[in-house]
Amino acid sequence: MKEAEVKFENEGREGVVPVGTYLVDAAKRLGIRPEAACVPDEQSHYCELNITSGADFLSERTSAENEYFKGTASGGDARLG
Repeated sequence: MKEAEVKFENEGREGVVPVGTYLVDAAKRLGIRPEAACVPDEQSHYCELNITSGADFLSERTSAENEYFKGTASGGDARLG
């Protein structure tokens, strides 16, 4: 099984997770809990993540992410967890 190193800079945590792990699941595995509820629904999503390295290893943004970030200042490396 391939693995990827992830680092959550704001939280000061890093670790190795299986490739394909959702970012929100990687955060939970490393003991990171969001300050606010991180519950997506059909109309909105509250877990924005900024990728500082390794974005090349992520899948393409989903249509929901493209719609969410449309018209915002978030760069191409911002994703939804």
